Amino acid sequence: LPARKTRFETGIMQNIKKKAQKESSFLFIIILAVVPLIMIKRNELSFWAFFFIFCIIPVSNLVFLAGRPFAEQRMYLPSAGMAVFTGILLGKAIKYKKIAGIVLTLFVVMTYSYAAINRNSDWKDEKTFWKKTSESNPHSARALQNLSIVYGKEGRYGEAIECLNKSLKINDKFIDSYNTLGWLYYKMNLYERSAEVFEKGLKLEPRHYDMATNLGAVYSILGKYEKAYGLYRKTLDTVPWSYRTYYNLGVTCVVMKRYGEAIDCFYRSIELNPFDDDPYRKLIEVYETMADYREVEKVKELAGKYGVNLLKREGNER
Repeated sequence: LPARKTRFETGIMQNIKKKAQKESSFLFIIILAVVPLIMIKRNELSFWAFFFIFCIIPVSNLVFLAGRPFAEQRMYLPSAGMAVFTGILLGKAIKYKKIAGIVLTLFVVMTYSYAAINRNSDWKDEKTFWKKTSESNPHSARALQNLSIVYGKEGRYGEAIECLNKSLKINDKFIDSYNTLGWLYYKMNLYERSAEVFEKGLKLEPRHYDMATNLGAVYSILGKYEKAYGLYRKTLDTVPWSYRTYYNLGVTCVVMKRYGEAIDCFYRSIELNPFDDDPYRKLIEVYETMADYREVEKVKELAGKYGVNLLKREGNER
């Protein structure tokens, strides 16, 4: 059997490990700073080639990282490096053979300008972007899931569910698709099916607190208040910073007539996010139910302190 280390010994080993990590990180940074300086003095082309490779490796998914797409915004630095590298090459080509170099430069500029303008049309709106992205990459579970959200916002639930079915066929463990599918069934008032989907998703990823909070809300709608209460408490043990979970727990406590606990939850939600108006409104409702109008005024003062508008919303569904 391995020897059992004391807490003191473990602490010493952790400190040594941290110190070694700091020293190795410092050495790595020095190397990264010195190597480019040597390269740029000797050959600027080599430097920019190094810059391009250095910037693209962390985002290229050569070592695949599950759930992280190869996204355009991560290509800004590599693109800048490649642009400078290409510009230097074209400059050398013009010096070597002027006419041929100019023709080649014009060809490259016109080709990439056309590609950029064409790509910009894909960014016209959210729906166009995700539709084009899912068409160009039909095996992307995330692109289909994001397209389904757009369809869901437009009330096109059939098309949204079709996208999610395709997404889950590509990757049946893609948690965000389960969360979105549960949200769609919720929007369609199919609460039992919504709960089933959320429960299935949580079996795959029990720490997904957004899904747990959503499932708790569905349980409350179905009148399963004890299940909702237990799920919220379990979620907060894992993610005590989720202000929406505290808010939902407070609402559930109100229905269960646990007013003291509800008040604590709403104040905790405000503490975590003082700019959300929902917990202030619920606090006022609870205090009015208890006929404690002094506390009502305190809640209004607190809302005013953070600039929260408690006037009635018109046509604004939360």
